Amino acid sequence: MVRGKYNLRKNLPEIVLFLTVLVAGVLYINYTWHRIEDKNRNNILKVAESIEVLLPHELIDSLGAVPEDTTKDEYIFLKKKLIEVMAVNPESRFSYLYTMKDGKIYFIVDSEPSESPDCSPAGQEYPEADSACYIAFTEDRKIVSDPEPDRWGTWISVLIPVKKSDDGQVTAVFGMDFNAELWNRHSFFEIAQSSVIVLMVFSLFLFVIIIRTKNKNLKTELQTRKTTEIALREREKKYRQLADKMTDVVWLMDFKGKSLFVSPSIESFTGYTVEEYMEQTISDRFTPESAEAGQKIFEEEIKKIIAAPEDNYKYNRILEMEYVCKDGTYKWGELIVSPYIDDTGTLIGIHGVTRDITSRKQTEKELILAKERAEDSDRLKSAFLSNMSHEIRTPMNGIMGFASLLKRPDIAGEKQMIYVDLIEKSGIRMLNIINDIIDISKIESGQMSLFIAKTDVNEILGNVYDFFLPEATEKGIELKLLHENTGGTCIINTDPDKLYAIVANLVKNALKFTKKGSVEFGYRRQLNFLAFYVRDTGNGIPEGQQKLIFERFRQGSESHNREYEGAGLGLSISKAYVEMLGGSIRVESKCGSGSVFYFTIADNSSSDSVKESVKINMADDSEATERKLKIIIAEDNEVSMMLLKNYLQAYSSSVYLAYDGNEVVEICRMHQDADVIFMDIKMPGLSGLEATQQIREFNKDIIIIAQTAFALKEEMQNAFDVGCNDYIAKPYSEENIVALIIKWFG
Repeated sequence: MVRGKYNLRKNLPEIVLFLTVLVAGVLYINYTWHRIEDKNRNNILKVAESIEVLLPHELIDSLGAVPEDTTKDEYIFLKKKLIEVMAVNPESRFSYLYTMKDGKIYFIVDSEPSESPDCSPAGQEYPEADSACYIAFTEDRKIVSDPEPDRWGTWISVLIPVKKSDDGQVTAVFGMDFNAELWNRHSFFEIAQSSVIVLMVFSLFLFVIIIRTKNKNLKTELQTRKTTEIALREREKKYRQLADKMTDVVWLMDFKGKSLFVSPSIESFTGYTVEEYMEQTISDRFTPESAEAGQKIFEEEIKKIIAAPEDNYKYNRILEMEYVCKDGTYKWGELIVSPYIDDTGTLIGIHGVTRDITSRKQTEKELILAKERAEDSDRLKSAFLSNMSHEIRTPMNGIMGFASLLKRPDIAGEKQMIYVDLIEKSGIRMLNIINDIIDISKIESGQMSLFIAKTDVNEILGNVYDFFLPEATEKGIELKLLHENTGGTCIINTDPDKLYAIVANLVKNALKFTKKGSVEFGYRRQLNFLAFYVRDTGNGIPEGQQKLIFERFRQGSESHNREYEGAGLGLSISKAYVEMLGGSIRVESKCGSGSVFYFTIADNSSSDSVKESVKINMADDSEATERKLKIIIAEDNEVSMMLLKNYLQAYSSSVYLAYDGNEVVEICRMHQDADVIFMDIKMPGLSGLEATQQIREFNKDIIIIAQTAFALKEEMQNAFDVGCNDYIAKPYSEENIVALIIKWFG
């Protein structure tokens, strides 16, 4: 007992010193903890403050935190901004703007995508808001909350009041939620460093005590030293293993740009080994642009570090540099750099960590490109819709205007015929526009079908020539048709309607843009395809527009003051048809020297899978048109009924009218000696196709002519399949109806 008291008195100075160091270490750790907490709070507060400053306050003020805000451009813009904020702040989970009305918290906008189940739409009340949410708004205080758990994790909220610029009144609060786990992890990592220092001090102090108390025992002293050395080597080994296994690259560099250390992960990042990388200079590691910018920043930052050494402990800089890899490819790295100070406090260089951000940079590039494409597409569609409005309203204006003039009692004779002719031309123009819109819609939706049949190419081109010859003659332009086997035939298996549409569109464009000279078109046969051309002596097409003219919603000129009319869909439709027929289309042109359009289509003349044209049983030629016919008209539209009845008046002995499918079947049963039915396809009750099927069950001989406003080839084939003899598409003229009567009755 006495010896124990003696040893206690003997070691009292060491014990007091030990307790003093222990208390100092605890106080130091406590101080470090609070300093880290304050630093982290200040960091996230600054992040939130910088974002709040960048938010457009006038847009925030324009929103009322009501559900109707979600359709406003201001709301969409703010949501996009908050989503972008989240993309560059991965430690933040959620950002939002809220306001207070009638003592309750309501969301204005948040960073969650609208389709996300976690999205808080505008005007949604936030009943879970704690007191900090109210204090930030009512007392105009910036608040960093304590960690709060919820179903997504534990979060630290930063609340920044948003004030009006004129009177400083708080109108909203900007909030960001940061991951408390990452926060604690960073804090624990830094406090662990301080703890290691304290532990090392304790270890050294303990070592001193051991030396002081065991100085007479050399063996014990040497063993203790050896144990300490082993522990240090193990610690160093652990740290080196940690550096070796990191995916990020840890490096150290002196002020001359020479590498002092780099972790092995450099090889997986750039392909260079540690030894190869250590021999490289800054210009070897980076692209010329990054090397030049990096060298300049490096020199500037070195001056700052040397000029203010007292700030080195808190210095931090983030750079983005493009590395040159060993295989010749490039990678982007995010560099976090800070001064490197040795144990004596001497500044010896820069150390940092490089993280591979190549995927992020590529994503950013793709997002920018996608945004530009979306904006371009939106602009083109707007221009297209504006043009469509003009192109439809212009002929409609002519139709309605001249129709109203015809009501005047003083309009008669030649002037009346001129007005009628103008109404007819306007109607044809509007019909062409509608047909183009229908065609481009079917092409865009992938519903355009091919109807392959044996086709005489020479006949198709001859029909185009005959159709446009009067227009060319009137304009004083020479129209030429050149092709092989003149006067003969050139039979291939293709879709005749689409081939006609392609050639007609190109010839029509050539005549439109040619003021004098000639338009020439033709083809030549080559191996397994036919090569067509349309050449004109018109204005020519600027080189920058030669690819654009074939695109959807594109025209040579998209301005309101362009010289020529048109919907601008002809070349888009032609290109789609050419590709459907197994070919390609291109243009060669110079401004002022005219243009040549070339296109090819597949020559399938050897194919066996050809759909035969529908065969129609023609009436006996002995029957003459002088014979009056019994005619049934099935039509649910009063105007179309009246028009058709007037067209047929001269050829009928009696006309029976049916306004739906059931009625036409009954009339046909009662008058089985009727000669012809003009059958509308779309009618109430039974459709025209269903009515035709029923009529064919008891009357195989009556001529049935399908009529419809659908004007699609599939509709025509459907009509033939159920038993119709012929087909006519609305709108039709008196000449069209008379031609059908002559065709079937002499």
